[in-house]
Amino acid sequence: MFETWQSCAVERFDALKIDRERLLNSVDLVAGAIGQEWIDEQTERRERTGSTISDAHPLYRDLTSASDTSLVAVCELAEYLRSFLYDPALPEIIKDLRSEKYESTFFELAMAYRWQAADAEVRLQPSTPKGTADFEATIHGLGFVVEVSIFPADIFRDLRFRISSLITKIVGSTVNKEFPVAIHLQIRDVMPGDFEGAVRAEIREACLALIHNLRKGDNTVLSREAAFGTIQVEQITESTETIRPTRGHFSATSDPGARHWDVCFRAVSKRVPHGVPVYRAMDDEAEEEHVRVFVNFPRSEVDPYDRIVKKIKKEARQLRGIESARVVVLDVAGIAYDALDLHMDHLRDELVKLMKATPELACVWLMSRGWSTELRYQYRGVYIANAESVYQLPTSFLQSLMVREWRWDFLGSREIPVLTEEEALLERQRRSRQRGPD
Repeated sequence: MFETWQSCAVERFDALKIDRERLLNSVDLVAGAIGQEWIDEQTERRERTGSTISDAHPLYRDLTSASDTSLVAVCELAEYLRSFLYDPALPEIIKDLRSEKYESTFFELAMAYRWQAADAEVRLQPSTPKGTADFEATIHGLGFVVEVSIFPADIFRDLRFRISSLITKIVGSTVNKEFPVAIHLQIRDVMPGDFEGAVRAEIREACLALIHNLRKGDNTVLSREAAFGTIQVEQITESTETIRPTRGHFSATSDPGARHWDVCFRAVSKRVPHGVPVYRAMDDEAEEEHVRVFVNFPRSEVDPYDRIVKKIKKEARQLRGIESARVVVLDVAGIAYDALDLHMDHLRDELVKLMKATPELACVWLMSRGWSTELRYQYRGVYIANAESVYQLPTSFLQSLMVREWRWDFLGSREIPVLTEEEALLERQRRSRQRGPD
C-alpha cells in the first residue's frame, strides 16, 4: 500500500538524519491509527475518474507520496500520536485527523507536543463552559487553557494550485495531441457557482480554436474574452515567455519589464527506466514539455490583518468562562508565509486592546510553519504578552520552547548544528541530492 513512501524512506533516511527503523515504523503507526477502512476509502476516491491530487486528503497524500516533506510529516505525526498514546482524547483526535479538520488537528498536536516537551503537563481537549478547548497545560503548578487555530494553508486545495492541474488536463486532452502550448490567463473575477467548470470550458474552446487556426496556417497566438477574464493560447516556440522567479513573483526571462504572474507552472514528462522508482525520474534532465501556464488573479480587497484580529477575537470568545489563564495560538501561514514578516505595529495595537479587555488572556501567539535548511518543519512565531494580565508564561518555559524548536531535532534525536546561512544552504543542497547511505 505504501511501497512508494517506504522505498523513498529507505533511500532518504540517512540524508534526513532519521533512524531507518524509526522512519519506516512511522508509516505503520500512522496507518494503523487511522485505520485500513479509511485508507481504502481514500484509495477508491483517488482512483475515480477525474480525481486529482487536489481532491486527496492531505494525510493520504503524505502517506502515498515520495518526497522529503511527506516523509518528515508522517514521521512527525507518528511522534505526536506516540506521545499522546494514553490521552483519553486520542480517539477523538484520530477521528478529526481523518476529516476536514486535519490541518487544524495536526497544528493542535504540534503545539501540545512542543509544550509537553518544554516540561508542561499537557491534557488534550479539556472541557470548558463553551464546549472543548484544544489542550490544557500545567506549568509550575499554574494551568493554562490553550485554543489553537489556523488559516487553512493546504496549497493543493487552493485555487491557485488547482487551476494549474485543471488547465493541464484540458490541454492534455486537446492540444497536446499535436503540440505543446502556453496559456496566459488574466482573471478579473472569480465568479460564484462553478467557476472551475467555466474555466475548463473556455480553455477547451480556446485550444480547439488554436488548432483550427494553425491548420489553416493562421497565427500561432489566439486571444479570447470570457466572462471571468482574458485567455491567450499559443503554440510554444523559442519566443514564448519563460519562467523566472523574481522576489516572490514570476516574470519573463526575455523581458525584465514583463508583467508579474501569481501562478507560473510547467507540465513536463520524463522517462522512467524499467525498475527505477517513479520519483527518481526527477533526477533525469531530459524532458518533454507539454504546457506552460501563467495566471493572474484579481487583487484581494480583504485586509489580512483585519482577518487575523477577527480570528483572534473569535478564538478568545471560545475561552470565555474559564477561570484559569488562557492562551490563543494562531497559525497565520494561510495569510502570511512567515509570521516574522508580519507588519506588527497596527496589529499589535489591536491585539493589545483585545487583551486589555480580557485580563485572563495571558498572551497571543502568531505562528507559521516552514521548511528549514535542516530538512525539517519548524515553527516561527511572534509572541505578544498581555501586560494587563496577572497570568504570564514563565520565562524558563518560553526559553525551553525556543531552544527545543531551534536547537533540538526531535525526529533525529540530535542537536541542530549552528551554521552560517551560506553553510546551511550548502548542507541542504548536499543532503537533498544524497541517495542512500554514504
